[in-house]
Amino acid sequence: MFYGLFLILALQITDLNTKLKLLNQRQIFVYNTRNTMIHLINGRTNYLVTNSDSIPEYDMRTIQKVTDHLKLNRPIIINRLTQNTFQTNDFVLRKNSFQFLNCSVEFKNKPAYLKTEQLLIDIHDDKTAPINVFTGNLNPKGRNTFANNFSTKTGGTFHLRIE
Repeated sequence: MFYGLFLILALQITDLNTKLKLLNQRQIFVYNTRNTMIHLINGRTNYLVTNSDSIPEYDMRTIQKVTDHLKLNRPIIINRLTQNTFQTNDFVLRKNSFQFLNCSVEFKNKPAYLKTEQLLIDIHDDKTAPINVFTGNLNPKGRNTFANNFSTKTGGTFHLRIE
């Protein structure tokens, strides 16, 4: 009898620990796709910031796999080019930037002929330097305005955990 109660208690503690991990996950993904896609995760709430009205089926399958794996709610899809403003408790979209939790992401100016984006991700703490993320075919070599550069073309999907 005692062992049965102990087993039930251990299972309940494990379940509670799993739920707490789900509610405390805070992450940013920048996918290696043709159109810029940024996946913002806060607990089970998540946003997909894109610069296109239509998301290819292959990219949506990738998003669905991440959503299923992390046990997220359905993502709120936001086209940053057609929506100038969007605001929730943890996310504020402006024309060329957005604020997510304690991070700000700025879309840097680029030449019109490039089909790529340069993002500047700045976490507002004293430990982390700003990060340049280059999407598409843009090569960050020779553009070292910041110490931290990442290219989704050579490095794949960019992933950042927010503490």
